[in-house]
Amino acid sequence: MKKNKTKKQPKIENEEALRVGQAIRRIRRERKMKQAELAALVQMQPAQLCNSEKGNNLPSLKTLGRICKELGVRPGKALVSKF
Repeated sequence: MKKNKTKKQPKIENEEALRVGQAIRRIRRERKMKQAELAALVQMQPAQLCNSEKGNNLPSLKTLGRICKELGVRPGKALVSKF
């Protein structure tokens, strides 16, 4: 019997994912941008962006870079705890 070997995603610290998600949401709202609009610009599903903003997952560095580019901020701004 063969075991199905799947890649396990590394565990994400909930606090880190939540902090990044909250920063993305706050900056997006400051820019008066809808989730669906930002998701389309960064080529991701709106549900994925929603989950990232809720802290349920952490976007990849590549995706985070695209999000920050579209929001007009440096990636470090989405990673620091206070703005």
